Amino acid sequence: MGFCVFNKLNIINLKNNYFKSYLVKSKSSKHLLNIFRNNLNRLIQTFAKKYLVLVLLLFIYVIFSAFYLSKPKTIILFFIPCFGKEKLVIDKNYYSEIISDSISIQSLRFYVSGIYLLKNGKSIYQTKNQCNLIDISKKLRIEINTKSELDFDCIQFNIGVDSSKQVSGVMGGDLDPMNGMYWTWQSGYINFKLEGKSNICNTRNNIFQFHIGGYQSPNNTIQKIMLPVKNETNIIIRFDIKNFLSQIDLKNVNEVVSPSYKSVQISKQYANIFSIE
Repeated sequence: MGFCVFNKLNIINLKNNYFKSYLVKSKSSKHLLNIFRNNLNRLIQTFAKKYLVLVLLLFIYVIFSAFYLSKPKTIILFFIPCFGKEKLVIDKNYYSEIISDSISIQSLRFYVSGIYLLKNGKSIYQTKNQCNLIDISKKLRIEINTKSELDFDCIQFNIGVDSSKQVSGVMGGDLDPMNGMYWTWQSGYINFKLEGKSNICNTRNNIFQFHIGGYQSPNNTIQKIMLPVKNETNIIIRFDIKNFLSQIDLKNVNEVVSPSYKSVQISKQYANIFSIE
């Protein structure tokens, strides 16, 4: 009987020891769980703060980009007339080595139409129904208003008035006949007009006149100009009248004032005098 009591006591002690051990392990597990939970919370808070800053920066960038890209942009084309390295001024005498004599310019006007901005040879912007008269004595700039920021590396435009406007009859603005750039409904507009003086010209008052126009084949004189440019808001385009006149024998060719084969040839010559400054 004493042995049985001893065994019962041992069993009770074993149970108590096991229960105490379980409680210790349980408390230890809870403690570890709490440590893990606290560390996890701190980690989440740290990442949340970092990512919150990144999210805010990304949000600001998106808003700024959307505003900047949607902001209208004005690109200005400045046409600068020159005689060689000198700025061209009306009625000023310039010396030409080609003819060994002086030349003065009295009038210089031409139409610019069909303006394109290109990137890698592809059009990204085109002016619509815009025809601008460049006049050395009045207007030497054209404004292009785009809807957003554009990335371009080339500009293309025509010297002359396209056929659709040529057949539309008399128009207003830069195409008003009062500007002295319109012949008749049959011949249309003058695309390029240059008048001046040189002693080499065997004409009255030594005057030379080039009124270059014509839109119907075979006397179509409209010329396409393509120039590589930097992506800037101000584009300066030089056109060298000395270069143009050096291609013409002024002694024998000093008056072209109607659509003709000669007009076409002269239009090809002035197409090469434009460059980016």
